[in-house]
Amino acid sequence: MTYGLNVVALTKSNRTRLRQYEREILKDMLQAARNQPKLKTQEILEGKTITKIIKVRRICYYGHLLRRDQPHILNSALRYTTTERKVGRPIYTWEDSLRQDLNYHNTNNKMEMKKAADELYQLPETDTESSALSEENEE
Repeated sequence: MTYGLNVVALTKSNRTRLRQYEREILKDMLQAARNQPKLKTQEILEGKTITKIIKVRRICYYGHLLRRDQPHILNSALRYTTTERKVGRPIYTWEDSLRQDLNYHNTNNKMEMKKAADELYQLPETDTESSALSEENEE
């Protein structure tokens, strides 16, 4: 469901539609588990809503772009600016949404950003990390 959303500028209406769809899916899941006692949506989600996951993936993708070689086509697309624009309200771009996400997480400190990313999007432990931890515990 989130495939490709890390490169999309989500407007307020898009975020609202995603939340509505997320609630519909949860409603179907909860109806399927009627035998369970009353489960609350917040208990199921554990604070990990789809919009938060998309925000973290967008920040991670930006880091991926920064690590790429400079002559790569993605970097040239990131640096591309248009000179002409239509009359009216400025277009809400991917960079605007990224800037908003970075301001939301107060990324002046890299450790704070990493902690926020770990809280919102927890990756499962890899085998190398778990084996390194077990070796440290044995000593």
